[in-house]
Amino acid sequence: QPPGPLVEPPQPFAAGPATEGAWGLQQRLRQQLLAWIGGLWLLGAAAAMAGIWHESTEVLNSVLEETAQMLLSAPAGLFASDGHPPAGHGPHEEYVVYQVFDAPGAMRLRSHSAPEHPMDPSPQNGVRDVGPWHILTLNSASGDRRVQVAETLEHRREVLLAGAGWLALALVMVLVLAALAIR
Repeated sequence: QPPGPLVEPPQPFAAGPATEGAWGLQQRLRQQLLAWIGGLWLLGAAAAMAGIWHESTEVLNSVLEETAQMLLSAPAGLFASDGHPPAGHGPHEEYVVYQVFDAPGAMRLRSHSAPEHPMDPSPQNGVRDVGPWHILTLNSASGDRRVQVAETLEHRREVLLAGAGWLALALVMVLVLAALAIR
């Protein structure tokens, strides 16, 4: 009988305790990587939402102020004695509403969705949250006209929540694609 080979031929790959540990480690590393990606994304999203809230507040307050200034500079003939909304335009969805008062405090004009009573009882200039409204009150220099322009607090929250929803959707897509890529 001829002598056997000095080196034994390679054996087929067999799963055993050593390879199961390697696959378990790989699975744990994959899960940790996805957890880190998700966690960092959430931290970034929280920072982005804080920035979005700050910037959208500036923009929306600027719109309120610009609207109030335009209403203060409008000619007196524009205002009705009964304070009804402008004629010729039917009710529609309004994100910004307004009320215009004369010096004694009688309402002279309001938008369709504005309430029939003052949104903010205070005649002082400034921005305040009163009830469901985020209101800017502005008085003319002569004191003959006061304007209140407002937006619902709910609408402001909807703006922020819409942004958060899009960021969450992007996170889910990134995690799914990352999980597929690191298989």
